[in-house]
Amino acid sequence: MCSKLLRELTTDIVRQAAATKPLPLQLQRRHFIMPPSQLGEQPSKVKIINNRHVPQLVLKYNPVKYYLSKLRMWKLRWTWDRGFKQHDFVEESKRAAVTLTNILRLRDMTNIDAYSTSNVYYQMATETVNFPHEAFVELLRFRQQDIRQAVPINVHLHNILGLKYAVIDVVLVGLRHVADCDSDEDLAKMKAALMEIEPEFRQQLEDPSAQLPYVFIELFMRFRRNYSNAEQISGQQLANHTNRWLVSVYKICRFNIFTVPPATI
Repeated sequence: MCSKLLRELTTDIVRQAAATKPLPLQLQRRHFIMPPSQLGEQPSKVKIINNRHVPQLVLKYNPVKYYLSKLRMWKLRWTWDRGFKQHDFVEESKRAAVTLTNILRLRDMTNIDAYSTSNVYYQMATETVNFPHEAFVELLRFRQQDIRQAVPINVHLHNILGLKYAVIDVVLVGLRHVADCDSDEDLAKMKAALMEIEPEFRQQLEDPSAQLPYVFIELFMRFRRNYSNAEQISGQQLANHTNRWLVSVYKICRFNIFTVPPATI
C-alpha cells in the first residue's frame, strides 16, 4: 500500500515538473551589478542622435538626498578622516573615471588593481560586450577636462563588527568634441571609428567646413574605502595608506553621439 502511494506521488511530481514553464531568459541570468528594470530586451544605451542639440549638462538631484550626502561627508571628515575634502574627492573621481575608461578602451588590465576591486574587471568586460559595434570603444577618449560634472549622490558609512567602510556613489557626465584631439592620430582613429559605425558619417567627416560630432557619456561609479584602522594613523600616513579609495562598481549608463553641436556648452 505504501509503495503504491509512493509511486503515485512520484508520478504526480514528475508531471508537475514537466508542466512547469521555464523562466524567461532574463530571469535565468545572474546580474552581477543590479537586476534589469523590466523583462524583455533592454534598449541600447549607445545611440546616434541626429538633428538634436547636445542637452545642457545639468544633473537634477533630490535636494533632500543632496544635503544628506553633504552631512555624511562632513561626518566622514570629522569622525574618520580629518583630511577628507569633497572637492579633492570629486577631482580624484574624475581622474579615476578617465583612467578606467582608458583601460577599457585599450583593453589593458595590467594596472586595474590599483584603481578598483577585482569584480570591476568583469563589469568592464560586460560593458564592451554590450556595445552594438566594436568600434565604439575607440570613441572612449575622454580627458579629465572632458568630465563636465561629477556629483556624489549617495554616501554611506558602515560600521559592522568593528569594520568601518565608507561608500560613495558618484554620477559623472562627460562631453567630448571629436575635433578637439591632442594629436592627428587620435583624430584619425575617432573619424575611422565613426565611419565604421555609421557610413553616412563619411560625408560630414570628410567635409572641412562641416561640424564634427560630439561624444556624450554618463557613468555611475561606486567608491569604497576601508577605514577599519583609521584611528591608529592620521595625516599624510592616512593619505598614503594602502586602504585607499577603490572603485567597486563601474557602469556606463548612456553613451551617445550627437551630430549637431550644442547651442551653448
